[in-house]
Amino acid sequence: VAVEPKTPSDLPKLVEGLKRLAKSDPLVQCITESTGEHVIAGCGELHIEICLKDLRDDFMNGAEIKVSNPVVSYRETVAG
Repeated sequence: VAVEPKTPSDLPKLVEGLKRLAKSDPLVQCITESTGEHVIAGCGELHIEICLKDLRDDFMNGAEIKVSNPVVSYRETVAG
């Protein structure tokens, strides 16, 4: 899911919160795209929901964030 702060002044809190989230959970990946979009990748819908709750409540001190709809990437392998 892509996340962004509701108020632009909370952007430093978001960046620091994403770093702290990535350190606290080895299964989550926090990526900043070249477009400036902050993406959180995890092991499923429930895992992402828990990560978002931790990000809001623990790592950003209750600052509000906007969350996009989740995108699932499918990959295929052709063996021959």
